[in-house]
Amino acid sequence: MPSSVNWLTFTLHVISRCFEIMPRRSKRIKMRYLEYAGSTTLESERIIKFRFTNALWYKVGSLKTLATRIPVSGTEGSEITITVHGFFRKSIYSVELMHDYVQVLRVA
Repeated sequence: MPSSVNWLTFTLHVISRCFEIMPRRSKRIKMRYLEYAGSTTLESERIIKFRFTNALWYKVGSLKTLATRIPVSGTEGSEITITVHGFFRKSIYSVELMHDYVQVLRVA
C-alpha cells in the first residue's frame, strides 16, 4: 500500500507541474543553482542542493525524486549524474564532487 501511495503522490505532483509549465512560452530546462553543503548530522555525508526552471522531476542514479536536496556520501573526485526531466525535454548533468565545491562537467 505505501508504494502505491508514493507513486500516486509522485504522479499527482508531476501532473500539477505540467499544468504550471504548459502555458509558459519557454519550456527549456535551465539550471538556476547547484550548491554543495556539509550535513549537520554526519561528517562524511554532504548535501547537494539544486534548482532548475521547468523541471518536473529529477533522477539521481536510479532514484526518481521530487526533492531538490540530495544527501550523498561520496569521496572527493566522485562523479554523480543528475537527470532533469521537463515538459517533453530531458537534460543530463554530470557533476564532480570536490572537497569544497561542485563542478558541472558535462551537460547533455
